[in-house]
Amino acid sequence: MSRNSGPHPLCIGKCKEFQAQRPKVGKRYQLGQKLCQECDQWIFHEGVMCPCCHNRLRTRPRCKKYKTKVARI
Repeated sequence: MSRNSGPHPLCIGKCKEFQAQRPKVGKRYQLGQKLCQECDQWIFHEGVMCPCCHNRLRTRPRCKKYKTKVARI
């Protein structure tokens, strides 16, 4: 789903309460932020499931270059 097409139909908008701001220093995953691919939102939430659509949150980067950067810290 592209970032310009709007939220997924399963998203009920509850993720807006947990929405995380872009950090000025550091990386998102290093600071504990997680990505919900269905809601297309970066959120700060303790669990591994999205509080809005109940899908699994991405807690690590996909790209090998960024995986190694996160693993070193």
